[in-house]
Amino acid sequence: MRSVKTSLAAVAILLASASATDPPTVTVKNGSYYGVYQPTYDQDLFLGMPYAQPPVGDLRFRNPEPLNTTWTDSKNATEYSPECYGYGSDQWVLGNVVSEDCLTINVVRPSGISKDAKLPVGFWIHGGGLAQGGNRDPRYNFSYIIDEATKAGKPFIG
Repeated sequence: MRSVKTSLAAVAILLASASATDPPTVTVKNGSYYGVYQPTYDQDLFLGMPYAQPPVGDLRFRNPEPLNTTWTDSKNATEYSPECYGYGSDQWVLGNVVSEDCLTINVVRPSGISKDAKLPVGFWIHGGGLAQGGNRDPRYNFSYIIDEATKAGKPFIG
């Protein structure tokens, strides 16, 4: 009996530690993503999630087309995506990776928020006049603003 209690206690500890290290997840219209926990501001980051089909091949130089695929496995959203090619020096100065497959969005939320929470959403379009810049640039990370809003009791998703 004692070994059963010890085993159950060990399983409970393993489950608790496993859930504490599981990556944050989010479900959207097309499927699910797993992101990364950012401990500095106690936030969940979902990086490089596509919001349109890649503008390559026949879609090059055309208006963006909506995503037309769904998936059942959780997709990786733990790294910034490449910036779009542009005119200017941002990609060269910051050493950012560039690609035509760049129509992505980053989402930052306070960690531990209920999936049923109805939080306001902030949306930031990076500078550059649609000719340079990108969401990979650390100057456009919403983490600090969301942290301050959360401390003030007004959390939001950005």
